[in-house]
Amino acid sequence: QSMNDIDTASGRRKKDAQRDAVFLFVDSVMQNVVEMKRAGTLKHAMPVRICVATFGKQNEIVLPLTEQWGPAEQVKLYRTLDDCADQGTPDHLALQMLQEEMQKSPSKEDPKMHRAVLMFADGGSDNAGLVREELERIRSNGTVAGGFGITASGRAMEAVYAPDGTTIESIEQLPDI
Repeated sequence: QSMNDIDTASGRRKKDAQRDAVFLFVDSVMQNVVEMKRAGTLKHAMPVRICVATFGKQNEIVLPLTEQWGPAEQVKLYRTLDDCADQGTPDHLALQMLQEEMQKSPSKEDPKMHRAVLMFADGGSDNAGLVREELERIRSNGTVAGGFGITASGRAMEAVYAPDGTTIESIEQLPDI
């Protein structure tokens, strides 16, 4: 139940900080592509797809690999994030699910396609060894993989996802990160 604890730095529940961080991160990525397309700054089509998996209370793919980011996807993600924080940090399961989703992608062999897997959690992984094994598999395919620890209690993500682990102590840091 650590997600219901109050973060002393912000005075907010950690689950709310995590929900907001993940939602704002996904939204900013997808809105950036929309703005670039609208402004005509893209010389070629740049498909950006997202796939979101949750772990803990629910271990599932919330948004299968998609280019869509409209109200339906936004509401589904926000509601799921609002209700998913609980029951530990089995992030190795999410990494496995995301790998399976990437294997289904029609562009999985496209050398121009760049991939990134980013995890958000408020603490250490339930099984850091399994996470590192999954990260090795993911990274061996050229996929960037990193982890974000939400609030100071998430600092363990730095070690588990090294060298690409970062702590976001406050949601106000997101624009800089």
